[in-house]
Amino acid sequence: MTRRKSHILTRTIAMLLLSAIAVSLGGCSPLISIQETDPPQEHVELSLCDQAWTKAHRAEQFMADPLFSRAAGSRTIEPLAASHAWSEVAVNCPTRLEEAVTRSALALTQANTRQAVTQPYEMTADVLPSLASTASVMSVDELVTAAKAEDEAGFATTVLAGRNSSASNFLLQTADHHHTAAQTFALTLSGSNDPRQGVYSVEELLRAPQVTVDPSTQLQAPTPAIVEINCARSLLKVTNDFSISHAAAHQSGEGRLKAGLTALTQLAIAHVYTAFLLGYPTFDQALFQSLNQ
Repeated sequence: MTRRKSHILTRTIAMLLLSAIAVSLGGCSPLISIQETDPPQEHVELSLCDQAWTKAHRAEQFMADPLFSRAAGSRTIEPLAASHAWSEVAVNCPTRLEEAVTRSALALTQANTRQAVTQPYEMTADVLPSLASTASVMSVDELVTAAKAEDEAGFATTVLAGRNSSASNFLLQTADHHHTAAQTFALTLSGSNDPRQGVYSVEELLRAPQVTVDPSTQLQAPTPAIVEINCARSLLKVTNDFSISHAAAHQSGEGRLKAGLTALTQLAIAHVYTAFLLGYPTFDQALFQSLNQ
């Protein structure tokens, strides 16, 4: 058999095989191109919330993928990326605020992240310079709630530092930043509206300085952690109220209001992160029941 005849025979066999396959699929739906079933979505514009939500879930998928988690430096970079992505969700998705803040703080607790974020009070320190501008666009009620929550948390944390020698420096640093935040909020109010008492009842703190029950969830946790999570709850309420009251301006791209919302969100994340480091439970039922009280 010549080479030409061999080539023709091969092509003929191939065509017969393809014909047989086509016949076997005759009872199935006609083949449709991928482009027809999933046409280009160039005309669809995702909202800022949708974009942030998609990015956050993608970051969490990377964290869960063992291939990525084994890469050099990934156990530091990926949690930080996920935390940042969830903080963007908190800013751009008002209805997801509590969940996004919680997940952002939780990402920071992942392995090796502390190489990049050593202490949560350093996060607070980064936010403090922008709080004065934020306070200038907050309502009186929002300022009162924020100032009182930060001041009371600062007082409680200072008291607990004296009862916890192993974490006293950490707690004192945290308390200082609570007081600084409280002062920033209070200075925007007129003197007669300053809600800070300076000194609060210490009865409960002295009765259970190490471990106590969180009244919102009935979960037992270290007392300093409960102080932080309670402060975070109050600040989340303020952040939620601020987001609602300035929704129209935020959607229109008003820079100062978005910066204010971002600052309040970062402060809340820092408080929740502090609570986690101090031993507050991190399983889902505790977290999402806790912050929605």
